[in-house]
Amino acid sequence: ANRWLITIPTSVTYREDFQKIAKEVPIENLVCETDSPYMHPKKGEKDNNPENIIESYKKIAELKKMNIEDVESAIEVNVKKIFFSVNNFVDNFVN
Repeated sequence: ANRWLITIPTSVTYREDFQKIAKEVPIENLVCETDSPYMHPKKGEKDNNPENIIESYKKIAELKKMNIEDVESAIEVNVKKIFFSVNNFVDNFVN
């Protein structure tokens, strides 16, 4: 298994470049952005906020032909991998 992750913004709902990435990259390598203020899930809208992340999950589920619960679970596991790795690094560096 590879150890890299790619982040998908909420503009995946309309941006074909992000849709292609989300479709082709294995779910085990995806995370979703919650802090992309100018990448609103509705084209032309501004002031994105973290609650819109559900729109990314919906689009990824559609593209990968998965149910949304499985997408949310897989991405949650991926996010936890990031924080577990960072915590381990910090613990080893400090100690």
